[in-house]
Amino acid sequence: MSSTAQPEKLTVQTTEGPVTGVSQGATTAWNGVPYATPPVGELRFRRPQPTAHRDEPLETTTWGPSPMQPPAPETMGGVGDHGVTDEDCLTLNIVRPAGDATDLPVMVWIYGGAFTVGASRNYDGRHLAARGDVVVVTVNYRVGPWGFLDLSSLSTPEHTFESNTGLHDQIAALRWVRDNISAFGGDPTNITLFGESAGGSSVLSLMCMPEADGLFHRVIAQSPAVAGTPASVHAKDAAHLAQIVTGGTGGTGDAGSSDPAAAAAALHDMLAEVLLAASLRSAAETGATDPGRLIYGPTVDGESLPAALLAAFATGRQAQVPLVIGTNASEGLSFLLSAQATGSEILPVLPDTMRATLGESAAADAVFAAYPGFPEPEASAQAGGDMVFWYPATVVGDAHATVASTTCPRIRGSVRSVRPTVPRYLSSSVGWVRCCRARVRLRMTRMWSSPGRSWTAGWHSPGPVSRGRGGPGTRRTSAASSCSTGPLTAAVPRRLTRRPGDGRRGPRCTTECRCPA
Repeated sequence: MSSTAQPEKLTVQTTEGPVTGVSQGATTAWNGVPYATPPVGELRFRRPQPTAHRDEPLETTTWGPSPMQPPAPETMGGVGDHGVTDEDCLTLNIVRPAGDATDLPVMVWIYGGAFTVGASRNYDGRHLAARGDVVVVTVNYRVGPWGFLDLSSLSTPEHTFESNTGLHDQIAALRWVRDNISAFGGDPTNITLFGESAGGSSVLSLMCMPEADGLFHRVIAQSPAVAGTPASVHAKDAAHLAQIVTGGTGGTGDAGSSDPAAAAAALHDMLAEVLLAASLRSAAETGATDPGRLIYGPTVDGESLPAALLAAFATGRQAQVPLVIGTNASEGLSFLLSAQATGSEILPVLPDTMRATLGESAAADAVFAAYPGFPEPEASAQAGGDMVFWYPATVVGDAHATVASTTCPRIRGSVRSVRPTVPRYLSSSVGWVRCCRARVRLRMTRMWSSPGRSWTAGWHSPGPVSRGRGGPGTRRTSAASSCSTGPLTAAVPRRLTRRPGDGRRGPRCTTECRCPA
């Protein structure tokens, strides 16, 4: 018998069978727990199916494979080492404080990565769990063409394609958490769903999806680009990919420009690595002809996602749960670095793309004039970031404030402190605020975990809270002593435009979470 002490393992019974985790000292973890049947073969482009029951304990002490994806660009922080990739990727990780406490708040993390890259292994929740006294769940879900390109227009009697498979992965994970988290010491009636970037867009989408109703009780959307692509647009992107996989020349084409049966069979049967290469070519060709447009994302299919997100929030068709939704003050700058390094824009940030996006009008000229230095790249990227991230977040925040508690933080700092890397540990700032000082990281950890316990404790505001149109009210916080949030107001109706604290309709801006320079 070895004299070296081995970590204590813990076996927990789940609805699919027992899983065995490992003690990490201050926490206990179960990594690589399957929550759905592997989406391979005929399930490749289908929504997730339940896993089969097993009697023997499953060793869950190492990360599961990451979703199929290309290497993450270093200019976007690298997103960490995604390790082995595989289509068999639908696993989740659970980490809880050591001990036998029960009914702990639960926080379910949805990673970002432009719906193209990302992996739960890059977000080790042990520090957040220990310091926040919560159960942290991080989820793998399909990205790229496997999860966020609606190929349903290519369906044939022999091969079925379904929409929003990546979002349905997230729903399946939430159902698994609801049914099993109490066995890990979590409270299934106290689940906070939180995500960053594409993960933030995902959690907003889940708020608007009927099948996700009741699976979470609070939401934090960090730097969401309020997403939602019409099914007709994704049908053109699907046709483009079909042309490529059947040996066509590419181009944007239409759904009838390649043989449907051949395209469907090829997409189902080709090796994952070949499909990945084809998808990268498709994205590159789209980027060359339509810069700044991301082909992957949630699909407004009229069924699983019935309406565009802004329309859903404007008409009260979202889950009416407490919400924190916020952005960084310099969202566009990291995308500028990526565009300058690769020559391809993930989102519109370069001056020519911004002009093409907003068009030729007096309103567009007024917007550009509001960003000193335009058309210098940094000024253009600032406008692009506000257009994609900040402005839609304020519209969502104002709409949601009429039905539920809403907080809208805006974090200010240099691009180096905002998005230099994606941290391996969620406690490094929960994957959103990339502040460099330990005391700021600790404060942000407390803030993100506090909603699970009391919702408002970590977001105490020293200033007044506006009630708006008779709703529960919304609170704006800013991470700098100045409340300036940057202008992007001239191109939208006046009734929807306001800056925090400027006296127009909407919530006041207060100072909170000051990030040191």
